[in-house]
Amino acid sequence: MISPVTFLALTCLSTTVLGTSLTRPSQQNAPEFDWDSIKPSPKLVYHDCYEQFKCARLEVPLDWHNPSDPRRAIIAIQTLPARVPTNHSSFAGSILTNPGGPGNSGTQIGLAGAAPMQALFDKPGERHYEIVWFDPRGIGRTTPAASCFRSNLARAGWFTENQGMGGINGLGHGGLNAGDMGYALALNKGFALACKQTEGQYGEALAYVNTASVARDMVEIIDRSDELYNGHSCGSGYNLDRRHENKTEVPRLKFLGFSYGTTLGNYFASMFPGRVSRLILDGVLDADDYANGPGWTTNLVDTDKIFDEFWEGCFAAGPKLCHLADGTDPVSAQRKFWSWVASIDEGPLAFVDASGIVNIFSGDDMRRYVGLAVYHPLEKFADLHRLAAGALKGDESAIVEMFNASSIKPPFQNGYPASGSGAPEGRYQPGPLEGEPAYVCGDGSDVTDKDAPWWMDYFRQQEKQSRVLGRYWPYTRLICSSWPVKANWRFTGPFTSPAADPSNKPGVPLAPILFLSTRLDPVTPVSAARRMAAGHPGAGIVVPERHRPLRSRLGPEPLHACPSGRVHGYRQGT
Repeated sequence: MISPVTFLALTCLSTTVLGTSLTRPSQQNAPEFDWDSIKPSPKLVYHDCYEQFKCARLEVPLDWHNPSDPRRAIIAIQTLPARVPTNHSSFAGSILTNPGGPGNSGTQIGLAGAAPMQALFDKPGERHYEIVWFDPRGIGRTTPAASCFRSNLARAGWFTENQGMGGINGLGHGGLNAGDMGYALALNKGFALACKQTEGQYGEALAYVNTASVARDMVEIIDRSDELYNGHSCGSGYNLDRRHENKTEVPRLKFLGFSYGTTLGNYFASMFPGRVSRLILDGVLDADDYANGPGWTTNLVDTDKIFDEFWEGCFAAGPKLCHLADGTDPVSAQRKFWSWVASIDEGPLAFVDASGIVNIFSGDDMRRYVGLAVYHPLEKFADLHRLAAGALKGDESAIVEMFNASSIKPPFQNGYPASGSGAPEGRYQPGPLEGEPAYVCGDGSDVTDKDAPWWMDYFRQQEKQSRVLGRYWPYTRLICSSWPVKANWRFTGPFTSPAADPSNKPGVPLAPILFLSTRLDPVTPVSAARRMAAGHPGAGIVVPERHRPLRSRLGPEPLHACPSGRVHGYRQGT
């Protein structure tokens, strides 16, 4: 059993130790491991990798509806072993994790995230866990890959064209128009055609890249883990918490999911409630909104509130600490800022960087930087006030710094290359660029019949919710406008589970779900946590107290996100 103090510490962990890794995948400083050296197996067979980790490639049916189909998915799994042998009385089993996205690589992010997570959950001498990260279908080192381009050159070409469209990937400076929307739809039609052409080349992966199949993969992972550690065949073993829980009919899941990982956890609890031990879902997405209707329409309800509080804190700190506090009040100062953003919508700023490349900084670039700051307020708010104040005064160096910080990296960096030197041709490991639409479009309602006016209205409604992210967030669904593949398994709810029973009653969860949220979050609002918790009897929600005034964030002292064991600030997004 995990104490409330540990739960609060876990929320702090996602804000500090894991935050950047969970939201911005990157190549970690670890010796590269040759995953191809592992022979796939229907059993869980671990091999030494990445110094202190162990890795496996688990063979599962590509189509869970037809396991006799010879095609297989190979799931890349990486574990940080427990600090005690698996036959020790304090070995408490496996905690599976998902870092969000959809499209983030668990094996990549786990290189940095596993050790601090293990330190939080372990209780030395009494309870020791192994921490298991895995790449969901189509992502990272799992095969077949969700890859839509035959070469990195083709990938870069589409990416560059797409990025050049600007805010909400370009749909017009100063407002939407039918021509801009038509061009965006055509560009996404091209993406869909590329995906369709490569589908056969990559084992028809896209139809089987969906959250329902990943939830079933997790059943297989815990079954094979039980078989490995307890020597039992599927369905006749003990829960891996062998010391702390009674005998169970089947192995059960302990799971920690962040952002999209909360949707994966919600799917699992709703589809396989009798396989649930304990689930912690941090930064909660509305699974109903994810799977049904237009999709992704409830995420931005609190985004601008975070930016409003930035201005309130700025004026509370005063002009010596916050360079934007030079007006009469926060409202008028923010109005002046947005007026300036509108002016560079109409007249973008040009500059030449140190390498001689011409760049354009527009209002959309400024919105993107603000979006980055509200995603990472503990790291970025101090920079935001300094650089935005400089930009308003025409300081080109401030503009260049913001542009470089918020510019979207080439696709070779958005994916997970085979080595730190880059992604050699044919070795690109899919990340969010191609993995995300496979999940978002496969799991969500079909929107391929929607015309340009429908999409224009969809964008307008999002921008009404948030002037910060409203021009960008709708693109999550726009890429589905011509998606060529129908998911072979689509779960649409209801997202609910029976009441938990700690006596290991078959068919029901062992414990209620715990949802973690913050008072304000840019894309996973607390209202979503409350809606999702309502579907699971007895579910708990942890919401930290109101954060400290921004004054302390702008001072010279180093900022500690969790002083005295209390949780302050914001979780860092999806």
